[in-house]
Amino acid sequence: GINAEYGKQWYQRRVRVEGLLHQVKDQLATINPFSFGDSSQSSATMESVVEELTAVIEGKRLVELILEDPAGNSYIQNVYAPDPDPHLKIVEFTRTAEDDDVLGITHMKTENYEDDSLTS
Repeated sequence: GINAEYGKQWYQRRVRVEGLLHQVKDQLATINPFSFGDSSQSSATMESVVEELTAVIEGKRLVELILEDPAGNSYIQNVYAPDPDPHLKIVEFTRTAEDDDVLGITHMKTENYEDDSLTS
């Protein structure tokens, strides 16, 4: 499988899954264009990944998409509403300490923050 982690550049992006897969595929080529062709020993592997992504985008290959969003900002539209989506499984989880650190929550001052303005 592919594990893609996105930082702030993906903040507030509204995309369909197909669009997301196109963006991943395009970024694979632009991050290191030498991964394709004769100049790389891993070119066969990279080309295979891109071919698999293309098959998924075209609906020729079914995959399970796992969207893990520690901030809880993602939304997936239920096209079966008001009935439950038979293809969607929602799993709630507790953020890890690493998630909190990446999100800036670890060092966030949530108490007595008014006192900082008096001393500045």
